[in-house]
Amino acid sequence: MSNPSLTGRQAAFVRLCAAGHPPAAAAGFAGYAPSAAERQARRLLRLPAVRQRLAELAPAVEAYRQMPDAAVRAEFHARMRAALAAGRIAEGRQLALLYLGRGAQRAAARGVYRNGAE
Repeated sequence: MSNPSLTGRQAAFVRLCAAGHPPAAAAGFAGYAPSAAERQARRLLRLPAVRQRLAELAPAVEAYRQMPDAAVRAEFHARMRAALAAGRIAEGRQLALLYLGRGAQRAAARGVYRNGAE
C-alpha cells in the first residue's frame, strides 16, 4: 500500500531505509544532494508520514529477513525482470542495486560493470 502523502523521493527513501541502508545513504540513493543527505535524512525521519510508512513496512521487512537467501534472490530477480519487461528501467535498476548490495553499487557508480561482466 503506498502513501499518497509521500513524494517520490520520500517514498524511495523509505524503501531504502526499510531495505537496511543507513538513513544518510538512503537519502543520497533516493536523489537528495549528497552534500545534504545526512541533514535530509534527519529531517525525513521526523516526518509523520515517513515514520508511519516505515512502521507499515516493518512486518514485510522482517518476513524477508526470515526467508532463506535463495527465496529472497528469486523474489528480487522476479521483480526486477517484471519491472524491466514493463519498461520501468529505473525501478529495475534500483531493485538490481538493492539485490547486489553496496559493492556492486560502488562498482556501477565507477562504471566497472559492462554488459554483466567486470
